[in-house]
Amino acid sequence: MKYHVKMTARPTGPFWGVCLLLGVAFVFTSRAAEVVEAARPLYEITQQALTRSVIARLDIPRMRTFLTAYTQFHNRFHSSSTGAQAGDWLFAQIQQRIRGSGYPGVVSAEQVAHAGILQKSVIVRVFGTGSRETLVLGAHLDSINIASASLPVDARAPGADDDGSGTATILEALTLLLELGHAPTRNIEFHFYAGHEDAGFRGSKDIVQSYASGPNPVPVLAMVQFDMTGHLSANPRIGFVTENTDAQLTQFLQRLADTYLDYGWTTRGCGFPCSDHTTWNAAGVPAAFPFEDDANPRFHTEFDTLEFINYDHMAEFVKLAVGFAVEMSV
Repeated sequence: MKYHVKMTARPTGPFWGVCLLLGVAFVFTSRAAEVVEAARPLYEITQQALTRSVIARLDIPRMRTFLTAYTQFHNRFHSSSTGAQAGDWLFAQIQQRIRGSGYPGVVSAEQVAHAGILQKSVIVRVFGTGSRETLVLGAHLDSINIASASLPVDARAPGADDDGSGTATILEALTLLLELGHAPTRNIEFHFYAGHEDAGFRGSKDIVQSYASGPNPVPVLAMVQFDMTGHLSANPRIGFVTENTDAQLTQFLQRLADTYLDYGWTTRGCGFPCSDHTTWNAAGVPAAFPFEDDANPRFHTEFDTLEFINYDHMAEFVKLAVGFAVEMSV
């Protein structure tokens, strides 16, 4: 498989990835950096026994314990002291889960600093055994309150659903894969982005740029974003966003939902570039965004709290994340 990396200048800067890509051609254009996939993966569902064995270990009390602690920070705003502390705390939690999992393969975790904000992103890499191709599952770790008279840096923003729920979702998926000792062929990465709210998707933009830069660009095969997964509507189902997403990847996720989830699904719009999948989509990487069918009306306020979180609803998104990670990584 070959990839073309379009750049505005010759590649420079740090290499955040770990993959060596053969057959890369650099094309200098006037557009922003792009990682363009030249051949698509086969979107097949062949690992039902393995996927179901991972899903069977899903631990809702563990998700609740994590999210309860995560929402205790005054806010997780990208440039507040508590926002920086929340990112560091999340990183420590991830390190603890890696150590406690007994995972027999190779896994790493790192923090990524960003200019102009205090908060750092977190990248976890589960290294594949036979491929340089990479899958990305993402969520954003920051929160914001835009309804307060106070500045966002000072306002209370628990962010239980936005995006504590998405963070808990992919963290649980990661933990399940590690505990079962899943040995992927392709690399699986879990990204927790800083600077999403009110910073122009700073975290994901920096990481996408770094993956497209340097002597060894990272061959990202597909990206799925989890942003707000905990609000239960009157008609519980997954809402697959059709804007700034890849149709084939989205259809594959819909098939995964039919196979592994108890919920049904629908399609929906968003109305604006509403999460970090947009960054990857703009870079030419197939991206998808499974979202709440009926978005939580309390997001971006001090009322985005635990009492309005439905953990069974979140668990459906964990199943989808696991299905994507397992089926695409073999």
